[in-house]
Amino acid sequence: KETWLEVLNEISVADPPIELDMSDSNNTTLVVNIPDLHLNKYTSIDTLGVVYDSKIAQQRYLDSLNYIFNKDKSKKCILVVGEDYFNIDNLEKSTTKGTPQTTHLTYYEMYRHGFSILKHVLTEMSKKYSEIEVILVQGNHDTISTFTLVIALQAYFKDFSNINCDTSAVSRKYRQIGNTAFGFGHMNNEVKQTKHFLMPIEVPEMYGNTKFRYVIQGHLHNLSVKEEGGIQHW
Repeated sequence: KETWLEVLNEISVADPPIELDMSDSNNTTLVVNIPDLHLNKYTSIDTLGVVYDSKIAQQRYLDSLNYIFNKDKSKKCILVVGEDYFNIDNLEKSTTKGTPQTTHLTYYEMYRHGFSILKHVLTEMSKKYSEIEVILVQGNHDTISTFTLVIALQAYFKDFSNINCDTSAVSRKYRQIGNTAFGFGHMNNEVKQTKHFLMPIEVPEMYGNTKFRYVIQGHLHNLSVKEEGGIQHW
């Protein structure tokens, strides 16, 4: 019987991914955010016509990361961790606020599995990137679990000089890269009609000093791009 760690070495890409031209990126920072993995979610048939479980979640997560990292030539990388990485937040198998979830692993199995995936990912990333920042962005399913997860990753990688973890428990975080501002947040509580005011209010100096501005969020389980107030919301 395979363990979850053994499954890590059996990942394959089922379908050809979208082609990315990342060949000229020596002076760039790669920003990676894969939200709403919902590790330990179990559905009989998902939107792609397959059973969704932790093994499928792991495969899709690692396939995506492997493809991007193999294309990328950057020296620095920001990796967002959280955003409903886990599907439950307690032993009762419910979200942070108590919504019951259909799962197939215990909380302890899920947590060990999720930690093992990111331990593997960051170990491999440490061989490629001179600077790695792990940014915690808590979701509504896993507010406590992902906080402790990033704390655990910080402790595990404490002797890696090229890995730093932002473990602060705030709803939204911002980073400036050159003339570009990035905002990160799960955005499950923000008012849709006014969320474009958040960046200029919370980081006005960054907003004023940048030409390009993006807010990257999860929660809605679909892809949409909309520009408001000089900010492109993904």
